Amino acid sequence: GKVVILGVGKSGIIGQKIAATMTSAGTAALYLHPSDALHGGLGIVQPNDVVIMLSNSGETDEIVATLPYLKNRQVAIVAIVGNVNSTLARRADVVLDASVDKEACPLNLAPTTSTTEAPTTTFTEPSTTTTTAPVAAGIAAYFLLEELEEGAGGPFLVPVYRPASAEPDLATASMEALVAGPSEDETAGTPSISTAIPEGTSVLGVEVENGRAAVDLSDEFDDGGGSFSMFARLAQVVYTLTRVDGVDEVEFTIEGQPVTVFSGEGIELDGPQARADYYDQLPPIFVDSPAWGEPITSPVHASGLSNVFEAVSQVMLTDDDGLTLFEDTVTATCGTGCWGEWELDIPYTIDREQFGSLIVWENSAEDGSRINIREYPVQLR
Repeated sequence: GKVVILGVGKSGIIGQKIAATMTSAGTAALYLHPSDALHGGLGIVQPNDVVIMLSNSGETDEIVATLPYLKNRQVAIVAIVGNVNSTLARRADVVLDASVDKEACPLNLAPTTSTTEAPTTTFTEPSTTTTTAPVAAGIAAYFLLEELEEGAGGPFLVPVYRPASAEPDLATASMEALVAGPSEDETAGTPSISTAIPEGTSVLGVEVENGRAAVDLSDEFDDGGGSFSMFARLAQVVYTLTRVDGVDEVEFTIEGQPVTVFSGEGIELDGPQARADYYDQLPPIFVDSPAWGEPITSPVHASGLSNVFEAVSQVMLTDDDGLTLFEDTVTATCGTGCWGEWELDIPYTIDREQFGSLIVWENSAEDGSRINIREYPVQLR
């Protein structure tokens, strides 16, 4: 991969200097202006790249606006900031503290000392004031996955992996990843990933207390769509938030107002919503963990829900050549007309990091053929 550096104003000039120095030292690097990034320039950023973002305040509008798109591309983000409590610092994977007590400018206005500190922070060992945020295991946003099997219905819910920063508010981070939507690659893929949440929807707040997440969304959330779209977007929010540890149910408000009847479809929300309220948005065999695209290590713990004949499903893990690394039968806690939970540990051995596939299916009781197939890409490590 390469290094892509973003910054605005004086930080942009420093970013250009860092990129030039890295290139001279043999590291592929380039400078990308955040405004250009938001108008198509992000196409140059690939999943194996590292993005360095410079902002003294950590709140620069153009910088912050690129974060959801960079998260969708699953790149590592390094923030060089003067405020380690800023939005940029909270969302980054690694944070370098470039704060200074005072600028050399007699009015403390021109960025002199701080812009000198930025490249020094980049190319020297971190000082005692440099903080490195640990990389969290990741979060998941629940989107909708196209079903390719004839007559399978759908699309149904699918958890999609997103890297998480070290910020403690994973509920808010998960919701922001959800409203950002699937990436262009995910939308264009086969099967395709989509969302029922309208473009322009904003997260106005998330509060978690006593196992309940209260989420406040902008009024775009109930725009357009028929009953399927309305139930699907509610399910997306409920499953995304209840994946966060300590959250069992979700309470909706729109623009600060409690929602008892949702949308023109008249969907009654007669209390906090739980996962069981939206089983109709699940495929017959639902893999809840690991998520689509998630990095995993051996043994990986897989789990989910199913509603299949006699509660019996098959689980397989393959490598990037399609060779079987693991295969076993799993029995859920209920089946044949009811939803049950299933789980198992999957050990595997590989000689290098690679993409693999987690595949689940049911053997037909009629002819033994595979039905209700679901396949997730995973990063084998």
